[in-house]
Amino acid sequence: MTFAPVRRLSPHSQGVQPPLSCASFPDTGAICGLGGERPVFHVAYDGNFLELRWLLKSEENTVKLGILVNTDRHLEHIVGITQAASEKGHEVIIFSMDEGTHLVENQRFTDLSELDGVSMSLCRHSAEEHTIDVEEIPEGITRGSQFNNAMMSHEADRIIVL
Repeated sequence: MTFAPVRRLSPHSQGVQPPLSCASFPDTGAICGLGGERPVFHVAYDGNFLELRWLLKSEENTVKLGILVNTDRHLEHIVGITQAASEKGHEVIIFSMDEGTHLVENQRFTDLSELDGVSMSLCRHSAEEHTIDVEEIPEGITRGSQFNNAMMSHEADRIIVL
């Protein structure tokens, strides 16, 4: 397995509890997941610090990430997360609704639909309610409904709400 350091935490001062879905290994700590079948991070405890390391991509360890965008305030985070995930070979599903539909007016956001492994859709009703001209939305972005949100929730291994 390949690891990427994330952070070291003192479980005593931070109130960190060990995750429940872990497989323990005496020499290295535990491999843990967050409710799915795929391991997500490695946990090691050296007596003073709890160290978390995200598992990096391998052929058998890709993730389908959902990003629910319901505000227009986090463009930099959406772009950064999506580009990083795409570069590592992960799939990204982006669904925009409510004020998040305003981001389709920004080319940096709409250009994400052209990245490998990225699919984008938005709630047409929300866009129309926020006076977005849905006919001007690039072809790579599906003008859909909350059904697209439900599909993302079903298909994604993890979902981030921004």
